Amino acid sequence: MSLVEIRQNLRTIERTLGNIYEKILGQIRSDPLYPINYEVIKGKYEKKVYDSTRKAVEDIYRQGLQRVERKLNTTTFISSNDIAQIRKITDDNITRFWIRVRKEFERENLRDYQINLEERTPSSVKPELNTRAALVGLATVIVTSGYAISQLTKTKELKQEKIIETIQRKQVVRWVTKLDERVCPLCDLLHGQIWDIDDPSIPTPGLNGPNGTHSNCRCELEILEEEI
Repeated sequence: MSLVEIRQNLRTIERTLGNIYEKILGQIRSDPLYPINYEVIKGKYEKKVYDSTRKAVEDIYRQGLQRVERKLNTTTFISSNDIAQIRKITDDNITRFWIRVRKEFERENLRDYQINLEERTPSSVKPELNTRAALVGLATVIVTSGYAISQLTKTKELKQEKIIETIQRKQVVRWVTKLDERVCPLCDLLHGQIWDIDDPSIPTPGLNGPNGTHSNCRCELEILEEEI
């Protein structure tokens, strides 16, 4: 695949993932834990983000190879270098997505602090402020008040405990390869993918079962707990 085609693929991936991530962000923003607990939200939506990203990247990469086939009238295949590139693009975009979500959580929490502090500050101590910068400066000074911070923290903690009580846990399995030069292309593509523990389509390392991979397979299925 030429450099121009690779760049075209990357632009297509960026646009496609932008649309996918906006839909997932909409679900996160409507979640009762938003923006209270970033770690729980990440655990809850991590599988959806990974599966959506990996599928989009693989689909666009295959479309690029099909264009090459039509252009050169030849047969193409996904090499080990292609698999490594797909994994890197997937991991990089997932990392950027969760950085974006974390920053949004931080902005929303800061906004909540400022609103709460304005409500708690008596009007008698609120000076006339002519600029937004002055207002932010006042909020920053008030935030340093141990009383205001402790009161807001207690309120958030009580709300968080009440919501978390309703969260259930379920078990999932994740495919783990050895990540060395001996890993076959099939197992490399499966690395990091997650299934519900009762999913009948879960692949089986080796030949022990209808979904077996291949003999002498060194991969493992790791059991995890996921927030739902």
